[in-house]
Amino acid sequence: MTDIPDLFEALERYPHLLMEPALYGKHVTRWLEAFPSERLLILDSQNLRDDPEMMLGRICEHLDIGNFDFSGVIRATSAQEGRGGVSPRNIRSERLFPWLYVALANGPYMSLKRAIGVQGAERLKRVLRLRETAEAVFFKSGYPRLNAADRARLFEMFRADIDLLARHAAFARQWSAGS
Repeated sequence: MTDIPDLFEALERYPHLLMEPALYGKHVTRWLEAFPSERLLILDSQNLRDDPEMMLGRICEHLDIGNFDFSGVIRATSAQEGRGGVSPRNIRSERLFPWLYVALANGPYMSLKRAIGVQGAERLKRVLRLRETAEAVFFKSGYPRLNAADRARLFEMFRADIDLLARHAAFARQWSAGS
């Protein structure tokens, strides 16, 4: 097994997996080339955490599907059902999981996708609760802490994309290396 890269080494090694999906400004700009702006609803996830009922109401309104009382669902949803982030359980887990994940993704899972299609493979993955099982075995809840210097470095890496997103979503103008 190879050494596990730190955050910045991983971002450099796997930009298509880690950077590309996080370039919201780039993706929103592309979507706006295909759809009129009134068709897109761009929300800040912090507002969803702070006031889920209000934000879910905005989504319903935007989709023109009528209001729904989400309060019972919100109260009944545990924090474990959300993705609160994980960090490796121990050094062995930290080293074994990436190797195992790549081996499974490039081997049996790829064959399964070819045999039954991507949607069928994803459905089977959900039914078998593979993500939850892997997280329980290899990880503990919570992200590792990011120190101020690394947070500032990460912000600088994404600054151009944040500026691009801020053209379409006012809340991104508030983002800073400290937020």
